[in-house]
Parts: sequence; structure tokens; C-alpha cells
Amino acid sequence: LAMVMATHEMEEMPGVNSPGKKLALVFTCTVCDTRSARRISQNSYDNGVVLIRCPSCENLHLIADRLGYFEDESWDIERAMAEKGGTFRRIDDEHVLELDPADFRGVDKERAKGPS
Repeated sequence: LAMVMATHEMEEMPGVNSPGKKLALVFTCTVCDTRSARRISQNSYDNGVVLIRCPSCENLHLIADRLGYFEDESWDIERAMAEKGGTFRRIDDEHVLELDPADFRGVDKERAKGPS
């Protein structure tokens, strides 16, 4: 899981179109193993609730819950990944994250491998 501040190059990424700062979230679905990217509102991530639907299996993933709708206290994917020993990277201007259109649409790893 990686999250970066979205720039104008990420305008084609599926996600929110509301005003304000955006974050780009690149993740692998834990249900179907599809890798995809979505643009989310930084305000919602910091102060609200963020759910992302997998483009392949349509499972909903909780990314942040600052309002206590799903968890008893403030919760986010960064803390959850750290507690479970998972991988989460924040990428800033000092690092480069390269995305291609397949990242935006979602790539099912099993189908991307081709015939075995």
C-alpha cells in the first residue's frame, strides 16, 4: 500500500473530484489480489471516512474512519498495517512513484500472469 500527494499528472486516476488536496492510494485488494490506484480527498482521510471499492471484485475496503462509524476510535489504514506488520509507504516529493493506466484500472494479478 502506498499513498502520495496527488499532482496534476494524476488527474486521470479514478476517484474524487471535490475541491481541496488529494492523495493517491495504490493498493492490492486483500480479497482478489487486484492492484489498483484511486484518488481520495486528504480532508476525508484526515477528518472523515474513506471507503474504496475494488474495481475487480467490488469489495469495499475501509481506508480511514475518523468519525467512529466502523471503529470505536479514530482508525486508518496506516496504523492498521503497522499493527499487522504489513507494508505501507508514504511517498513525498523526494521519492518517485510511477503509475501506468493499468494501475488506475486495476490489474488482477492472476489474469495478468497469463496461462500457466
